[in-house]
Amino acid sequence: MGPQLTRILDELRRLVEAESKTNDLPAIVGCARVLSAVGTDILGSVPLSVSTPHGPVLQWRFGSGPARVGLIGHYDTVHPAGSLEHFPFRIDGDRVSGPGTFDMKAGLLTMLHAAGAVRDKDPGGLDGVLLHCGPDEEVGSPSSKALLQEAVDDGMRAALVYEGAAPGGAIYESRRGGLWLKVVLSGRDAHASRAYEGANALHALADYVGRILDLAAPDLGTTVTATEAAAGTAINTAPGLASLTVDIRSATMSEQLRVLEAMTSMESAVPGVMVHVSVIQQVPPLELTQSRPALESIREAVTLSGMQWPGVATGMGISDANHLSLMGVVVVDGMGPVGGEDHSPREWVSASNILDRINLSASCIGVLRKAFS
Repeated sequence: MGPQLTRILDELRRLVEAESKTNDLPAIVGCARVLSAVGTDILGSVPLSVSTPHGPVLQWRFGSGPARVGLIGHYDTVHPAGSLEHFPFRIDGDRVSGPGTFDMKAGLLTMLHAAGAVRDKDPGGLDGVLLHCGPDEEVGSPSSKALLQEAVDDGMRAALVYEGAAPGGAIYESRRGGLWLKVVLSGRDAHASRAYEGANALHALADYVGRILDLAAPDLGTTVTATEAAAGTAINTAPGLASLTVDIRSATMSEQLRVLEAMTSMESAVPGVMVHVSVIQQVPPLELTQSRPALESIREAVTLSGMQWPGVATGMGISDANHLSLMGVVVVDGMGPVGGEDHSPREWVSASNILDRINLSASCIGVLRKAFS
């Protein structure tokens, strides 16, 4: 193990052991201090720390002009305080495990060291670059999105997002979006022995679920999943009220709108039961149209540098890349290292691949600065 990797793994240990579950403000603030110190040591400058209800957003800005290229990461995790007791930071050969290693503290170090490598090679090589580290991505970046939008309004045109790489090392050219709906079926209660006097919302719910599942289009990457349901107040009462939540994932916005329109117009099969559909949350997909301009530049840089092209993939989950796509930013995701089993007590990342991703990222930063300045 060389000195650079030894240093990075020591920094990764410090970040992982600074537990940082989203909305645990004392933990988030503590991790922000560690991240700020690590980043300052790598980049030679102190970040701007912006207070938000979800914790500090850390940003490094370079150059006197507007930021045209963003390097985007987050330091919050899904692992609650105390996870280290049963899932400690551990290095086993090339496999580094611990809460938040893959999602995405190794990605943060990839981002920081890639930026540091660019700056070491050329003191002006980061002019027009913004590094952004948010505290709330795991819950949809409710506070960070406003600061990202400010950067876009100021001129940010392209971004690299440092979620972990796809299996095999591919970067993400697209990500599915998400649409979460609540469905309320309103009928009329009745004694079960005289159910005909009412309008059974639970019967309507059972039929409704069966029909919405037919709206899925697996060949297009569209899934429709019933996730929560509630009905009934007593064992001898036909319920007049039932509710359902539905998770829809799709690769295109048009598919989201298709499913939403179909569910909104779908009537109950039970006479007397009314259906009301409301949107809980909607996140657009990262579509190919928003990644292709950056991918063309990145592929050229990788080829010229002699590195192996890692390939591309579609991400199943949602990240800040989805939000940036909606803001009109050209964005590529999955710039972090290879790993897996995120959001679980088996989460891991490849130590050696961190160095490969730093080299890849450093090349990408330079070419995106030229392409989008």
